[in-house]
Amino acid sequence: MQKPTLTNIRIRSVEDAHVILYATHRGFLNVITSRLDADERQALRPGDVYVWIEGNHQADITGLGIMRWTDGRKWSQSRTRDEFLYYEEEDPNGDYARADRGTLSGKRPQRMVKQTYSAMVAPTALRGPYRIYTYYTDNSIRLLGTIDAIPELRDLQVPPGLFTRVK
Repeated sequence: MQKPTLTNIRIRSVEDAHVILYATHRGFLNVITSRLDADERQALRPGDVYVWIEGNHQADITGLGIMRWTDGRKWSQSRTRDEFLYYEEEDPNGDYARADRGTLSGKRPQRMVKQTYSAMVAPTALRGPYRIYTYYTDNSIRLLGTIDAIPELRDLQVPPGLFTRVK
């Protein structure tokens, strides 16, 4: 079973994303090499960070990158904030809409939020773009750690201009 690139982490900025991407580029952190299977999708938790490299149309056959990320969840349309895309989890049965009106207990289900960022390695990219996907809930985000708590990442210096944002 593939493990997330990082767990219990939130990404605060593009600089955080670049440090994580650089650590995977250098081989310090693992890159996800295939689509998540059913067990891996079920195990997805707030604070999970996944880094993968987009491949070409033969990616799933050759094993050189992933063509399309699948996490088994239904997501809203993207919203852009800073250089990230954000998606809110939607309930395929419409239960979130009912829950948003409130319940007898006053509790609402916690929707997952997916935060994504994509960048190419400059100046020449021999592979597709690096993609970073992280997940959290509104309640979990304040409880998640940052890369500052990981010594190997905290002191990692990303060469200026190494990553160029792509959509």
